Amino acid sequence: MNNRALPSILFSAATKENHLRQQSPHADISIVIIHANRTFCDSISLLLNTSKGYFCTGSFTESTDLLDKIRAAQPDIVLLDVNLPNMCCITAVRMIRADFPDIRILMLTGFHDDELVFKAICTGALGYILEDLALQSMMEVIHELQQGFLPMSPAMLRRVIEFVHQRNAPVSNNLFGLTLRETEVMNLMIDGASYKMIANKMGISYDTVHNHIKRIYCKLEVNSMSEAVAKVMKSQKNQVT
Repeated sequence: MNNRALPSILFSAATKENHLRQQSPHADISIVIIHANRTFCDSISLLLNTSKGYFCTGSFTESTDLLDKIRAAQPDIVLLDVNLPNMCCITAVRMIRADFPDIRILMLTGFHDDELVFKAICTGALGYILEDLALQSMMEVIHELQQGFLPMSPAMLRRVIEFVHQRNAPVSNNLFGLTLRETEVMNLMIDGASYKMIANKMGISYDTVHNHIKRIYCKLEVNSMSEAVAKVMKSQKNQVT
């Protein structure tokens, strides 16, 4: 395999950490947590502040004024909720990477094979932590990042590598990584169905439809139903031609 073909995210962690150790081998690592659940934030913050070599410089439950919060906290690492309440996590990763390229980002998720985590890693996050891990196990994952490893399953790493090699390949049937349920919702959106009509058609609640569409918007990186429909239809047209 030609390592030059792989994105810098697959190699930067080890190089960056070695540089940090050389500059300040005894410096504590500062971490910011951004997660919708306040109890979860407080638990991780307490763990960090009682663990040698780490401390929490910020704990937030929403992404409002995200860059200002990070600028004030000056973290080395950001632990970022994949399901931010008022911002797509992919957008958040892109913003952080653009303004603070030296900050390392780990996603917080409930699943090993989350499509949003995959897209966040392809955007610049360095790995992920499962939220249901024991707190001490979370510290081990953070420590792995500090040692230059990329905290992700072999399956996720393989997907990232495949993504790199297939970036210039023809458009796939599911370019945006939608689940089967999300694809069904998307098809109904293309047909012009409203939230209520989608709920009735699929036999699910209005809130469930809203959650599906929120994740669709995030994966497509759009902000409205019309933008989502236009983007999907354009990609389908490109596949035909």
